[in-house]
Amino acid sequence: MKIYEKKHFSSAAQTACLILLIVVICVAFFLFLPHQQFMDSTSPFWRITLLLMAGVTFVGMLFTGCLRTKRYIDLCIKGNPAVIISDQALQIYYPFGEDTVIPWEEIADFETYPSKDWTTCRPIYKDKQKNKWRYLKHSYRDAIRTDYLDIPDEKLLEILRQHLTA
Repeated sequence: MKIYEKKHFSSAAQTACLILLIVVICVAFFLFLPHQQFMDSTSPFWRITLLLMAGVTFVGMLFTGCLRTKRYIDLCIKGNPAVIISDQALQIYYPFGEDTVIPWEEIADFETYPSKDWTTCRPIYKDKQKNKWRYLKHSYRDAIRTDYLDIPDEKLLEILRQHLTA
């Protein structure tokens, strides 16, 4: 069973505007701020610190915008499935390379987590060490973003849990 994301143009438009805004602000910052009079009177330490902070912020925001754009192109424009449920394994879309494939024998249950930006559903592994793998708090590689899926969260959980008991 393949589950797809519905097209969500408003989210894509917001992401495109975010990327454009990031680029404009950062270009303006790097072109105009170092030439201001107050920058000449501050110590080199604070100038370097300010430029490093701006650079890290720019890279982080650009990375987030590109990630969301790639996800939208892959799932909504190209029509790749977000989740593939087979009798042997669960396959979850991953924007950086290979999709995550998890055999049903490794999964104990599923949990949903609503965050500020989206809701996710993720597997709870029988091996407790795999449950700790995450990038940031509540940001897991094997999470399924459920906001724009073809089916509601409850129906997805029901289908996933049926494969655990089978």
